[in-house]
Formats: sequence, structure tokens, C-alpha cells
Amino acid sequence: MKITSILIVINILLSSNINAKELAQKKSYILTSKILKNGLKKVEIDFNQDKIVDRIETYKNDKLISVESDSTYAGKNDEWITYSKYVSPKIPTKIVKQTSKKNGKTDRIQEFYQDPQNDFLIITTKVYTNNNRNFSNRWTTVTKLTEQKEQVTCEDNLDTNGLEILKLVNEVTTIHKSLDQQYYITDMGHKIHPSCLERWGTDNFPALLNSTMSKGFLCLSKLADQNEKNSPELPNGAARNVVALNHILQTSGVTIICNESSYNWTKVSAHASTSPNDIVKESGIEHPFISINQSYPKLSLKPTPEENSKIMGTLFHEQLHNLGFLHGEDIEYAYTCETCCIDNNEDIKTQDACKICSGQYTGATDKNYITDLIAWGNSSDQSQKSAKSIIKFQKEFPQDRFGLFAYAAAAGSINSPVGFEMGKILKQTFSPLTSQEEKFIKESEKYSEKASFKKTSEYSKVVAESHIAFYYQQDANKALDLLETNLKEFKNILALIKIAQHDDSYIYSNIKIKVHELLVDIWMQGYPANSDKPENRRAQTLLNNLGLLKVAI
Repeated sequence: MKITSILIVINILLSSNINAKELAQKKSYILTSKILKNGLKKVEIDFNQDKIVDRIETYKNDKLISVESDSTYAGKNDEWITYSKYVSPKIPTKIVKQTSKKNGKTDRIQEFYQDPQNDFLIITTKVYTNNNRNFSNRWTTVTKLTEQKEQVTCEDNLDTNGLEILKLVNEVTTIHKSLDQQYYITDMGHKIHPSCLERWGTDNFPALLNSTMSKGFLCLSKLADQNEKNSPELPNGAARNVVALNHILQTSGVTIICNESSYNWTKVSAHASTSPNDIVKESGIEHPFISINQSYPKLSLKPTPEENSKIMGTLFHEQLHNLGFLHGEDIEYAYTCETCCIDNNEDIKTQDACKICSGQYTGATDKNYITDLIAWGNSSDQSQKSAKSIIKFQKEFPQDRFGLFAYAAAAGSINSPVGFEMGKILKQTFSPLTSQEEKFIKESEKYSEKASFKKTSEYSKVVAESHIAFYYQQDANKALDLLETNLKEFKNILALIKIAQHDDSYIYSNIKIKVHELLVDIWMQGYPANSDKPENRRAQTLLNNLGLLKVAI
């Protein structure tokens, strides 16, 4: 994928210390914008600046309703997206059709369903392998209705190097009131609600925002440049993301609010929209938006250096969600680019994060990505997220042993005995092992001597066996039989979470999360047309009996 013209701008950025505002002003991707006879607006976009249209956006009453794109700049569209208003949980609000073949025929369809009652975004995927339109595989993924960033407790020794970017921005960040007097507009195109200025400071918040984008754009641009120099034959996610961020700010802008009172902010720093259907119900604010926990900072107008540093990371994290990226469904750009570009410490965690943020993968099921994801999950204490993402690979390629062994490695972290128990099962089941499988097994055994692992081995083994039964053997009833037989024991573990201390509490919680994710996947299997089978109802009943029906995923 050649992106020579993008890299020219990147080199200008690197050589002149140009900031984010100037980058936004210097680049324009829109080739044409016209009103059609039916009243719709059609916008033709050239992301790689080769004077050829590679994205077409269609709007109705200024609301995006469809996108056609050439994601690889090959001269032919390979992705078509349509958006619809929410009607019911059984009618999709977003449909994505893709082709990986030169004949242009669709071989993958994703449908996105919103379930506000359970706070679910349910994604069904169909993959076709022949011309008879019979799909070879179908699976369902469930995530949060809006993408959240978890609250992180600030450590006393938190490194605030992220604030050094403030010293690089010499000009005063200017903001002006919007015509309707409801927002303050930045030079970059952000729309800041007064509530953010009231909490973070009229001068402080815009400066932090501008510094975040300057640092983020510079980081992504460096990664894109390195990608093109070192491996030009591979995809360049960093290049596409820096262009997409710039484009969304130039066109619609990003609204930032700090006063959403009806949202459940328990252990949540912020949440963001990912598609035109997303809206803040209490205020009517539409995509793209970022909503920051209204309790931050702890003292209004007196944010600590640590809080300033954290909000910079949060702002960059959430803007990547504005591009449509979902945790567990897509490449994990939000967390990794936050660490790589904003935290930017010289440690193994940052190195692992930057490797993923650079985005040299064919997608979220690329085996190189999954291997890197396991490394990042372990070094960043995010193994739960990497384990959940690997399930996506298992759903698409259920008979590929790679997914099983990768999951064991990811689920074998310091607070998760499930991976260790799964590794023991895999060693007994498969022989001989490949060198990579042996590495994954070794990774799953790192904490096998922990007393808490031994204390919960009986339950962890059941979870591991259930996981193998459902995701590898594709036998939902076998998985449910295992869990139902041990229902009383799992209830006891869940009850102990509140009174357990230290390692025990974390390990019990991890077992709870894995049981919950598994049961939700079984419950939603076949959604929406074929999701009322006995196994679906059994999973729902088990969730209810364990008190997990309303637990956040």
C-alpha cells in the first residue's frame, strides 16, 4: 500500500515541529461534495492523496447513512457500510459488507444490533466461501453499547512525562464560542462543552487537548513513517489512523462533554461514540462525541499533574473509538496508542503497545497480531482484554489449534488460573506440539505455583473445559452441562469475591468474568433469528441463577 503523499506531510511534520492544528489546516481530503437530485449529499474523499476517490460518504439531513471505501487503495471498493436509526434490538443499525476477492462479490457480512435493556452491542458475522451464497461460518460477538475506558487509580509514583508536550506548544491555544453559544470551538475542530472548562479550567483544558493531539499526531506519523521504511508491503494502520483522525476533525469535529449525569460511571473514566447511531440521550449529542466522567478532576479547577496526564491519555484513547474501533472486535488501537503516544515511557509495556499501535496487520485475526497482543496483555496487565480478543479468532477459525493455545497463554496471567488449567488439558490432548504451541504453554505456566491458583484449580479447570467445549468443539450443551453441574461451587466463588482479600479477590473476579463472557456468547449465539434454542435459554437461566444477567461485559 503506497502512501507516498501522506509521508511527505509526515516528514514536514517531523522536521518542522509542526503542531496538530497546523497539520489539520494543511491537509484536505475531500475531492468533491455535491447535493444529489434526491436531496442526499455525496462526498468523495481521497485519503492517500493520489487524486483518486477511495471513500464515498452519503449524508441525509447532514447525518451519515452510508460509506463505500477502497481500504487498500487498490482502485476498487471492498467495503460498504450502511447506517440506520435504532428501531428494536432485532433490527440492525449498521451493516458492513466486505470482499476479499477481486471479483467484487461480498464474502463477509456483519450486522450490528443495539440492545439498550442489557447495554449490549451485538455483532453477527457471516463468512461465505462459495458462489452459492452459503456461509461457511457464522458467529456472534457481544460488547458494550458504548465503548468505555476503565477508571485507573493514579499511583503515587505515576510518571508524568506526558506533560512534557506542553513545553513544545509555544502558541496560546485559542477557543471561540459557537454560533449557538453552546460550545467552545478549538482550532483543531473540537467542540468543548462549558462543563469541561468549569471542571478543568478555561485555559488548562484546551491546552491539554491541543497538546494531546499534537503529541498523538506526531507519534502516529512517526510510526507510519517507520512502517513505510521498514515494511512497505504490510498494512499501515498508523498512517490510516492519522489521516482518519484528521479527516473527522476537519469535517464533523468531535464534541467533548463533562456533565453527563445519567450514565453509570462506576469504574469508568470516559466513554465515546463509534458510529452515527450513537447519542447521549439526556442531551441529544450525536456522534462523534467523548463524554468524560463528571466527577473528574476530584477538585474542580484544581487538577493534579497526575489527573492532567491521565486526561490526555483518555482524550486520545476515546478519539480512536470515534473512528469506529471496538474493544475485542478490532485491533486494540485505543489502549495501545494511548500508552505508546501519550504515556510514552521507555519500558517494555510501551514497546509492546507501539508495535500494535503501528498497525501492520491484516486484521484482528492476524496471527502476528494475536502473538503481539499476548505480549502486550502481559506487560500491560491487560491480559483479560487480550484473552477476550483471541476469542474472536476462535469463533472465525474454531478448528485451528492456534486459537486454543493462544488463549491459554493470554488467560494464564498472574490473576488468571484458567490459562494454566487449559494448558494442562492441551498438553494431554495434543501431541506432538509445535514450537509455538510449546511457547504458549510455557507462557500459561508462569504463575502455576501461586497458592491461589492451587486453591481454585478445581473451578478453573471447569471453566477451561467449558471454553474448549464451546469454542473449539462447538458443543454449547457440553459447556452448559459442565457449568450447571458446578453451579453451587461457582455461586460460592462469586459470593467470596466481596470478602476475599488480595490475590484471591482478583482470581475469583477473573473466573467470574470468564464464566460471564462464555455464557453471554452461548446466550446470544445465532442472534437474532436463531437465538431462542434450548441452549440459548439454558445460558440465560444460568446467568440469572449466578446473578450475572445485568453484569457489565
